[in-house]
Amino acid sequence: MAGLTPLGVGLVAWHLRELDVAVPTLDQLAEETAEVVVATAAGSPPESAAALLGAWSARNATAAAELRALAARTDDAEHRRLALAYAHELR
Repeated sequence: MAGLTPLGVGLVAWHLRELDVAVPTLDQLAEETAEVVVATAAGSPPESAAALLGAWSARNATAAAELRALAARTDDAEHRRLALAYAHELR
């Protein structure tokens, strides 16, 4: 499996923005709901997911409770696993 370095990710995002494609920044994603953050993190490399979840939880005092609530209502097993794992880390 191939992946991009952080520099490569930044260059691709810059190029897409130049083409008027909406590419949210980490700060923009950190303002989103638990559902959006977990869905984005689930499709990301582990280090990117950790950075996103860390940024989101730092701005959200109720992050652990929101993640547990999301895990209880989602029907996506991967989203549930990720939400519960990160909620456990925030204890």
